[in-house]
Amino acid sequence: MSQGMLLAAESNDAKTVEVLEAPDSKPGDQAFIENMGIGKETIIFDDFMKVNMYVKDNKVMYKGKQLQTKKEKIKTKTIEKGKIR
Repeated sequence: MSQGMLLAAESNDAKTVEVLEAPDSKPGDQAFIENMGIGKETIIFDDFMKVNMYVKDNKVMYKGKQLQTKKEKIKTKTIEKGKIR
C-alpha cells in the first residue's frame, strides 16, 4: 500500500508519455499485480522505483502479470511497448 502515486507509461522511443488511468475505479482504490493480492504494508517511493513494470501490448505488466484494481485491468491508451515511471 502507498500514500498515493501517479504512474505514467513512456514509449520505448521516449517520444510519448501518458498517465495511467483506471476509469472504472475511484480515487483511493488500490492497484495490485494479478494473482499477487493487495499488500497491507506501505511501500516507499525508492522501493517502488526498484519494481520493473513495463508495457506490453498496451497492458501494464510486472513479471508477466498485469497491474489491476478490483474493478479493472490497467491498460495504456496509446503506448504499446514501454516502461512505467
